Amino acid sequence: MDAGGDSKAAMRGAKAAVELGRFEESVPLWLAALNYHCGSTEVGSGLSAARARAEDVKRANQLLAEGVWDRAAANLHAPLEAAPHAEHLEVLMVRALLGMGDWKQAASRCESLGNRVVGGDVEVRFLSGMAKYGEGDFEGAVKVWEGALREDPDHEESKRQVQLARKMILAKSEANERFQHGAMISAIEGYTSALALRSECNAFDSKLFFNRSVALGRTGKRQEAIADCCNALDLNPSYTRALLQVLFQSLA
Repeated sequence: MDAGGDSKAAMRGAKAAVELGRFEESVPLWLAALNYHCGSTEVGSGLSAARARAEDVKRANQLLAEGVWDRAAANLHAPLEAAPHAEHLEVLMVRALLGMGDWKQAASRCESLGNRVVGGDVEVRFLSGMAKYGEGDFEGAVKVWEGALREDPDHEESKRQVQLARKMILAKSEANERFQHGAMISAIEGYTSALALRSECNAFDSKLFFNRSVALGRTGKRQEAIADCCNALDLNPSYTRALLQVLFQSLA
């Protein structure tokens, strides 16, 4: 192949790598193209942009590992603009959104990813389940994770989350049953045990606090009932029933 052919091949390879979101891999290809086009504005700009986007992705991964979700998401915007169909970058963004508690946006991106990935993808399924879990839909999350485990029985993240979600569902169900049978003290103990499992789901835990507050109120422990409603509102500020319960217990 002549020099012109080598140059074109390097340019094509660099651009293809960028489209795939493989910015670091594109750098040596841009450098190879630059050897043939020393001083080329297009090649120089492509090289600079690739290096910058590679650094963005590297920093985003570091921030995700540190749990700095909002800054991780911010560092992924430019790489995703450069490579909007790069699935591995979308997965990183979904993880950042989940960490931020933006369940709807995370679910939307998972749905888009699922439609693009041929045959589905276990990690995408897992993240989709996490979005449902974050919204408090534990039953829906378990179904999604069970689907992921059918594809990959050794997917550890799905295994752990299925076990936790099932424990939470059972604990809440048992406490609710005690409440429905009028066993308020036992129900309070059940909700307390469920909270001790640490679901790390604000939507779910806020309901546990609310349910326990109602049980506490029925045993005459109004101050404790108000405190639990306040806990529920801290986790879910738009929880209208918890606000009404605070008012009810305050006026009782």
